[in-house]
Amino acid sequence: MLVLASLGALTMAGAGCADDSNTHPWQPPKDVPSAVCEPAKSTDCNIVVSPRGYDAAIGAPDHPVRSLKRALELVRKGQTIVVKEGTYDSGADDFSEVTVPDGVTLRGIGNAVIGKASRTARLKFEGGGELRDLVLEGTSIFARTGTLRATNVKIAGSTGFQLEGNANAILRQVTIEDVTSTAVQLSMDAHLDMDGGAIRSKPWMSAVTERDCWKRGGGITLSNKATTTVSHISIHAPFALSAGDDSVAALTNAEVTQPSNLPKICSRGSAIVAAGKASLTVEDSTVSGAPMDGGWYEGVSASQSATLKLRRSKIRYASTCLRANEANVAIEDSVLETCERGASLSESEATIVGSTISTNEGSGILVYRGRSTSISGVTITVGQGSGIETAGDTSLKLRKSNITGSSSAVQVRDGRADLGTLNDPGLNRIVPLHIWSEREYSHVDAAGNTWRAGLQGADDRGAYPHVRLESDSTQRGDNFEIFGRGSIQF
Repeated sequence: MLVLASLGALTMAGAGCADDSNTHPWQPPKDVPSAVCEPAKSTDCNIVVSPRGYDAAIGAPDHPVRSLKRALELVRKGQTIVVKEGTYDSGADDFSEVTVPDGVTLRGIGNAVIGKASRTARLKFEGGGELRDLVLEGTSIFARTGTLRATNVKIAGSTGFQLEGNANAILRQVTIEDVTSTAVQLSMDAHLDMDGGAIRSKPWMSAVTERDCWKRGGGITLSNKATTTVSHISIHAPFALSAGDDSVAALTNAEVTQPSNLPKICSRGSAIVAAGKASLTVEDSTVSGAPMDGGWYEGVSASQSATLKLRRSKIRYASTCLRANEANVAIEDSVLETCERGASLSESEATIVGSTISTNEGSGILVYRGRSTSISGVTITVGQGSGIETAGDTSLKLRKSNITGSSSAVQVRDGRADLGTLNDPGLNRIVPLHIWSEREYSHVDAAGNTWRAGLQGADDRGAYPHVRLESDSTQRGDNFEIFGRGSIQF
């Protein structure tokens, strides 16, 4: 009798463990003592979530809960919620949020998915916390304080991360795709450190409104003194990064590409923008528009007293590769190619060193009322138009550069250009030079440069003799033209 009773009890227990269906979920026996590791009493314990769990359980490894909502009710600061392979509701209603206590880690095992693509919800971190090895569907992340870490996380169909206040986010190998708005939004002194991963915009419909372009095309945006360092990332979106309002951004080893199926109403934006006294550095990166769609209106732009530094980077396929308006710009060892215009600098201070600019049509560099523009060691080749064109009250200094244009290599209109002096030779190759002076007096110093050999008194090496020409009318030579009240000193 004793043996039979024991076997019967064993059979019943085994049947209870095997029954993991939703119809008869597991329930803890009333007469069984608490587990050795009880999450409610120790921060060393994990809260375990499993599709086979039951929300009346204590959340221990052998007594898991079923829902993330219940796990968040049980978890304490310093504990980890272990999310086993499966799909779980975020615990929030549509367009609402669920709170993650301070110091809590959410870690997935296997293919652990939180949320649903058809719903929009938000996980709000009360303070610091961590996400690891998880997939979030239709679920975004919000933090206002503390340090939030995310490693090997994928977010799809939501707004990604929203960081405010003194929140500090450290993202490693995070992918944000099918974004419905902006992938990462930073404001009010928030900081983002993102290394690895990708941002991919939501597939575009054949027809959308202009508002939809901004709602569904954002990569990373910064405002109100926010800061970010982003590296080793690919961004595939109509608008990749926008920094404004005294924010500071650095983009390194990044590949930025424009979707090729954009409606025309959305295809003329800027890939990377700095405005409002923001500081933006782009290093060792590539920004490529979609050539079949005409590319971006601007590859990179800076305005409103912003500071832009472009180093060892490439910009291609845009109407204008780089545009600056009332900004400070430094371009070093970079390539601007296959754009209608290489760089447009308006009322800005710019330094361009060791770079290559080639355009299909339009000017290589257009300087309008430039406060100070210094160009050194640059090669400019244009299919149509001028290599360098200045207009307005502009100050230009050119050294050790190779400038070739179809209509002119350098065109100076109503300003001053220092292409070389007797004490500081230009050492440029310029073919040919145009000077325009329609409204004001223009003057060009052009000593110590190389021109086409045999033309306008050049010697066998193509070096132009030191001759000063002044004109109140038009003078033309084989490698220069002077219109109006211009003068040139060779």
